[in-house]
Amino acid sequence: MEDTHLHRATDQALAQAFKEIEAKDRLLLNYYYFDDLTLKEIGVLMSVHEATISRWLARAQREVKKKTEEILQRTHGMRRAEVAECLQIAARTEMDVRKILT
Repeated sequence: MEDTHLHRATDQALAQAFKEIEAKDRLLLNYYYFDDLTLKEIGVLMSVHEATISRWLARAQREVKKKTEEILQRTHGMRRAEVAECLQIAARTEMDVRKILT
């Protein structure tokens, strides 16, 4: 598959993955990546220790990745190698997740 197709498929899969995760996880990712809040600042907002936020953030990141992989396989019929290529393209091009989420 060509990069343009893989990039578009990855955009769609990421957008869907973000829709499928829990609202708390979406909020957490938004605080961290878009509002540039520190773990400590997020902890204050969510009334938990920053170590807890760190664990929650890692879990939310894993969940988005897992769901993105599943969607690429299920919806786009991709094999593992193609899914891995999509994730590499996303990392290499620093996809604008903010654009995907709107």
